[in-house]
Amino acid sequence: MTANPTRLRFGPYTTPALKKDDRTFCLYRDTDVVVTIWTAARIRWPRCRAFHSRGGSGLFVTDELKRAIETFRDSRRLAGAKSPHS
Repeated sequence: MTANPTRLRFGPYTTPALKKDDRTFCLYRDTDVVVTIWTAARIRWPRCRAFHSRGGSGLFVTDELKRAIETFRDSRRLAGAKSPHS
């Protein structure tokens, strides 16, 4: 039996109840942000930019997304996988 590489792991995940132009706090940026758009990914997730910035946007990091990132990282470490950044 072959593992399904698209299977949702470590979920379920709850998307934030935000809409475009909402203001909130992003854990990654450690600042207030404004939601710019939602991704078209399998799990839709908001993208944001720093509120007082005209720069680029990135994924909005909540406690939920932080948990997913850390769980994935830890599972790769336990499996002996190398980081793409090492």
